[in-house]
Amino acid sequence: GLRLRLVDLKRQVEAAISDPGEIDRGEQALAMMHEIAADARGLLQPPRDYDWAPGGPGW
Repeated sequence: GLRLRLVDLKRQVEAAISDPGEIDRGEQALAMMHEIAADARGLLQPPRDYDWAPGGPGW
């Protein structure tokens, strides 16, 4: 789930900070952040086919 991925991301970031010469780890952590952010946005948004306009089924 998302929580496990955040824990993994934290580990990646800590490893990147402890070894600044390890550029790949920083890049990997950045890529993970973008993936996690995209997943989180997907969880927070209502389904696309749902009509939230006044008078619609979601109103």
